[in-house]
Amino acid sequence: MSKTKATASAAPAPAPKLKLGLPKGSLQDATLEKFAKAGWNITVSSRSYEPYVDDPELQIRLIRAQEIGRYVALGYLDAGLSSWRDLANDRCRNLSLLGSFSGSSM
Repeated sequence: MSKTKATASAAPAPAPKLKLGLPKGSLQDATLEKFAKAGWNITVSSRSYEPYVDDPELQIRLIRAQEIGRYVALGYLDAGLSSWRDLANDRCRNLSLLGSFSGSSM
């Protein structure tokens, strides 16, 4: 009698998520409005630093704008939105500015 081994099929690996830091505080509402205009619905709970976003490829963290550059530089985040002033004050020299929002303090 031959014995056959049962092979369990491995579940597919989850798709990698873009870890994105968004500013908490005075820049938060303007940032969320820009994302809403672009088609992303982000729901923020008053007690959470990880809001819900309707895109399974995004993982968003709400962080103080002054700290976003540091977290990107250290690799905790893949990208982030912050003010130029906060990045300059934090001396984040190894970061690249990819764009800016006209008519905004960001």
